[in-house]
Amino acid sequence: LGAAALAIVKASLEPVLRGSAQELDALRALDNEVDNLHGALITYMGRLSLENLTELQSHRLSEYIAAANYLENIGDMVETNLVDAGRSRLERNLEISPGTQEVLTPLHERVVWSVGRAVTALVSEDKAAAMEVLNAKAEVSDLAALAEGHLAQRLTAAAPHRLEVFRMESELIEAFRRLYYFAKRVGKLVVEETALYAPGKEPRARA
Repeated sequence: LGAAALAIVKASLEPVLRGSAQELDALRALDNEVDNLHGALITYMGRLSLENLTELQSHRLSEYIAAANYLENIGDMVETNLVDAGRSRLERNLEISPGTQEVLTPLHERVVWSVGRAVTALVSEDKAAAMEVLNAKAEVSDLAALAEGHLAQRLTAAAPHRLEVFRMESELIEAFRRLYYFAKRVGKLVVEETALYAPGKEPRARA
C-alpha cells in the first residue's frame, strides 16, 4: 500500500502541470490500486481484531489501521485535488508558467521524499526515518511559502486568465501541504509505536 501511495505521488506533478486528458486519466487510475490494497488490508485487520490479542497487539493493530487510512488519504488527495486541478487547466485552457513550474518542483520532490521515508519507517519500524519526516516540516513550509510568494508576484503579470491560474496554483500548493501532512502522520505513528515497544515493555492480555 505504501509503495502504491508513493508511486501516485511521484507521478503526479507532470500530468497536472502539462499532461493531456489521457495522462490525467492514467494518474487517476493509479488510485484504484491504492483503494484495492487499502480495502484488502482493512478487511484482513478487521479479522485480526477478533483474535485473542494482547493489549499492545491490539494497540498496534489500531495504529496499522490508522496508517493504512493515511496512505489511502494520499491516493485520494492526488485523485481528487490534483487530477481535478489538471482537468481545470485543460478545460479553461490555462497555462502554468515555467517560473511557477520551477518553484513547484522542489516542493513536490520534498513531498515525494517525505512519503517515501514515511513508508520506509513504517515497514522497517525505523524511528530515525520517521523523525526525518517529522523534522522536514519547516523545510516543506518554507518551500510552500516560497511558491506562494512567487504566485503573489505573478498576479501582476500580463498573462491571460491570471486570477484563475493563481487560484489553481494555490490549490496545488495546498494539496502538497496536505500530502506532507499525511506522511507526517504516518511518521508520528512509527515514533509512538517504537516507544511503546521499547525494551522492557511486556505485552499484556486483554481483559
